[in-house]
Amino acid sequence: MTKRYTFGIATAILMMAALAVAPAQAEVIAETVEFEAYLGAYSPGPDVLDSGATGGIRVGYNITQRFNFTGELGFISTDGEKSRRGRTADVDVDWVVTDFSFAWNIRPNKKFGITLYAGPGYAFASGRTGDLGDDSFTFHGGVGCKWDLSDSFYLRLDGRLRGFESRNDDKTDREITLGIGWKFGG
Repeated sequence: MTKRYTFGIATAILMMAALAVAPAQAEVIAETVEFEAYLGAYSPGPDVLDSGATGGIRVGYNITQRFNFTGELGFISTDGEKSRRGRTADVDVDWVVTDFSFAWNIRPNKKFGITLYAGPGYAFASGRTGDLGDDSFTFHGGVGCKWDLSDSFYLRLDGRLRGFESRNDDKTDREITLGIGWKFGG
């Protein structure tokens, strides 16, 4: 089964879960924990590699209604061709990433919330990376839209930009993910 079909099936399952659970008037509650699993698409900077798959887990702690801290463990898988000095070579790169984000919840008392976030991270590379750099510090920033399905479950769509400190260029990667999460505590 290819990555594209796996992502399509996972997206369909998440959408069916959204229809099966009645929406509630939920809100962000201080001193609660959120656990989330996500899948998505990863697009390295222009002319770097072909788009690939991403996925992982996030664990967040709501410090207040407006602010939270999130830790994340994810994977990124990309491949493609790189040309250098007249030669073309296949490149297959996988990264395991750890990210830490500080987030601002713009609409904490709404069923549909918006979050802005940013933070540092670290990427562990495997495969032939060439001039893409090896293990690297990263930095990221993005926006997330969270839809509360009930008092305990939610769907979250995120868009993020990611930069790698070790790269030889200024290209920024793009990532879009869809996750399903569970809120507890408080």
